[in-house]
Amino acid sequence: MELKETMPLQEISEKIAKPDESPAKVIYEQLNHKYFDPYEFDAVSAWQNLPKADKDKFMNTMRSFSLSDMLRATNPRTAGRVNPHLKEFLASSGTTGIAGAYYLIPVKLWDQMQTEAVFTDRVADLSAQVLGPEAIDGTTMNVDIAVDGTYIFNESSSGAIAPTETLKTTQATLDFSTIYTINFRIGNDLIEDSKFDLISMHVSEAGRQAGEKATDLAFTVLYGAADGDGTSNQITSDQDYTEWASDGAAHTIEDGIMLNVADGYVPDTLAVSHSAFLYNIKGTAGIAYNESTVNDNWILNGYPTQLGGMKIVWIDTDYSVSTDAHRAAIFTKQYALLTGRKRWLRVENYSEPVKDLTGAVVSFRQDSITLYNDAIAPYIEGS
Repeated sequence: MELKETMPLQEISEKIAKPDESPAKVIYEQLNHKYFDPYEFDAVSAWQNLPKADKDKFMNTMRSFSLSDMLRATNPRTAGRVNPHLKEFLASSGTTGIAGAYYLIPVKLWDQMQTEAVFTDRVADLSAQVLGPEAIDGTTMNVDIAVDGTYIFNESSSGAIAPTETLKTTQATLDFSTIYTINFRIGNDLIEDSKFDLISMHVSEAGRQAGEKATDLAFTVLYGAADGDGTSNQITSDQDYTEWASDGAAHTIEDGIMLNVADGYVPDTLAVSHSAFLYNIKGTAGIAYNESTVNDNWILNGYPTQLGGMKIVWIDTDYSVSTDAHRAAIFTKQYALLTGRKRWLRVENYSEPVKDLTGAVVSFRQDSITLYNDAIAPYIEGS
């Protein structure tokens, strides 16, 4: 399917609306099963058949349109009250007048959730790698992790046969049997009363909640460090705040860094909440150098992006701030956490624009494992 910048919107709509062409064919088939999931293998394959420039043009076009306007265009009561360019885009040569919208709305619905989820989804920042559905064959996936120190280089003379090493491994399992769902809080009254802006707000909120939940799941595994090889360097503060500088008793973030370094891992990432930084690290009690300098920098430049040579991942999930004692994690990203996503933001119970939004369910499947626990220093404030 070829999309050109010079192509009239009418022609673009006709191309997208044809159920016998990719990617519209995949959208059509998925809607017949009452869901839309662009990450599924068949959908990904269909989108990959398009040249990158055409995929970019299509998605940029979707992002330029308001979901509210698209929903208005599909509702006979409001079809006349819509941007004329949008109406032209949605129109097709068929008798329905809005046949193209049938295939476009699920794409726009997913795109709006995905765009909003990006702001709260910190899983990629916490993980060495995020495996997609194309790399996950079943409900579970076993991961062999080489025991730290078993990769040993031996000396041999030129022309000699290199010695063979027997690598020791430990195994951890990614389990995707749990499905995380959220049901749209969109009632028939909103649809019947054409409250499309409110519907759009609920769609965005679903995306935000998905990102937060996914981050909470990944951070919980990272903090627990129960899989893989080695033992985490747990740090518990002797104060009810997050201490930065070393007090000589292994109670601070700096001490966590030193413990990881002693195990051969130089931390490059700090996952911490905004409240832990504001009240604790930035305050006199939590910092061991001039408070006015720290405050001046924060007032002028805002929240820092690095602290002690580590990239800061700002994480305000339930698990990190659920109690008075904040949790943080000092870790080396490349060796700490592996995450798999069997599914991400599938829209289920969806087959028709507007009407089926009432029962639409957004779902995802995700699990994480830790790799080398010596590369992780979970930190918790004293209670």
